[in-house]
Amino acid sequence: MFTHPKLAQGFFACSIAALAMLSGCGSSTDNSPNPAIQFPNIDLVTSSTTIPSASPNVNPGSGFRLRFRATKGSVDLKSVTITASGGATLSAAYGSGGVKQIPTLRVADFSDSTTIQLSSAPTAPKVKIVVTDINNLKDSLIITPVGTRVYTTKLLFTPLASGAAKCFLNAGTGVTYTPGQANGTVSAGIDFGFYYGVTNTATLCSPHVFELNVNPPGSTIVNLSSWTVRNNTKLKTTSTSYTGNHTVDEMRSLYDNGTDASNSTDNPLSRAVTLSTTSNFTFLTAGGKYGIGKVTNITPSTGSTGSITINYQIQY
Repeated sequence: MFTHPKLAQGFFACSIAALAMLSGCGSSTDNSPNPAIQFPNIDLVTSSTTIPSASPNVNPGSGFRLRFRATKGSVDLKSVTITASGGATLSAAYGSGGVKQIPTLRVADFSDSTTIQLSSAPTAPKVKIVVTDINNLKDSLIITPVGTRVYTTKLLFTPLASGAAKCFLNAGTGVTYTPGQANGTVSAGIDFGFYYGVTNTATLCSPHVFELNVNPPGSTIVNLSSWTVRNNTKLKTTSTSYTGNHTVDEMRSLYDNGTDASNSTDNPLSRAVTLSTTSNFTFLTAGGKYGIGKVTNITPSTGSTGSITINYQIQY
């Protein structure tokens, strides 16, 4: 069979083009990357009436207002959930249980605001906002208020063999305890105690070494064997006068620059000894809370009348 040369060249060229097209289609299908997946995003929106940061300074018993904006990533938003804990509660408009679920199906962005109220004795207040898109991808924002509580005229007594003296303090709550009352899990909240020694006189001491310093050789005045935790609170003295109006950053700095008044080489910072009515002291609890205080009165006695009265401020 005879084929015209130009027809043959044309047929060949078409065949090559067809193969190239098929090869190109296969390459496009197998090797093209998937589009990058973008997560949703949530941010605080600050103004003159809302908090300026995710760690606002808030006094116990006070409230603060926050506003947030959630924006979509690759797909639309599905919901926003707000929870509050540790002594922080949502405003009544956000329902009961400290949780609000906001359905916002097929929305590209969402903004809202709410008021957060702190209790009079917050522990570790926290507000968490979580945005979820229709593919269940999430972003979250945590607001952790910082602040302090002030306690006045807290009275601690010299420990007695009868166990009746309230010589221990939970600095976070301001509640005093006898050794027996602070047994078991209650002991986890005890930050320091008081004793009046023959040599070191008025002393604030961490539970970690309390028995070691109080009990004479061969006898027992304080028995903490029923305690499950003996916190190792660190105590220092400071030349800065206590005002009751210190910020957390200031209390941290005063502690860092304080003086070890433990009179101890084996247990440094475990106690503040030879205190007087002009003494100011700082402390760091085992839970990482800073505090500062002053001594307002001392009754110098190792017996039932021995006591110390302190005012102090502590980070909540």
